[in-house]
Amino acid sequence: MSSPSSRRAFLTLLGCGTAASALVRSKPALATLVRGLTLPEMVAQSARIVVVEPLDSHSHWQSIGGRRLIVTDTSVRVLDSLRADSAAEAQLVLRTLGGRIGDRSELVLGQPDFGTTGQGLAFLTRADDGVFWATGMAQGHFALSKEQVLSASRFLPTIMKWEHSAVKALHGQKLATARGLVAGAAAK
Repeated sequence: MSSPSSRRAFLTLLGCGTAASALVRSKPALATLVRGLTLPEMVAQSARIVVVEPLDSHSHWQSIGGRRLIVTDTSVRVLDSLRADSAAEAQLVLRTLGGRIGDRSELVLGQPDFGTTGQGLAFLTRADDGVFWATGMAQGHFALSKEQVLSASRFLPTIMKWEHSAVKALHGQKLATARGLVAGAAAK
């Protein structure tokens, strides 16, 4: 006859094994949900609204909120500004969460990918250390095609209030049209 504690131990092990096998068989759930910024909000929160071209990038460790995280700094050339009050720096450093250092990598969902998309339109917020972050995460980055058409970031998270979002207003627009929309939003 087995004791209650040995039965409990057996059932605990059985439960752990079942949970472990479920984890092995299941796919990870990847999702990020953000509040959609309207175009006037995006413009108001951005220190720079510029067309950029990536030059190079490197990843390093950074302490953020008391945690040690991998961040990627991408140096970009500023090709054009969509706002008259944006300073005329020829180059900027854009920071995103995540990246690769040696055999360690971190993926942070909802971050823009400045380094591999070629030219793009970026809505940028300046941090205290002088680097820039995309306003509203990937909402603040649009790839720019050779035909000068904007495409939403490929890492765009799910956006609440999509109908009124800046991404909906700008995705698929020509850069010249986007310039007018930004000017109109800045005037509000």
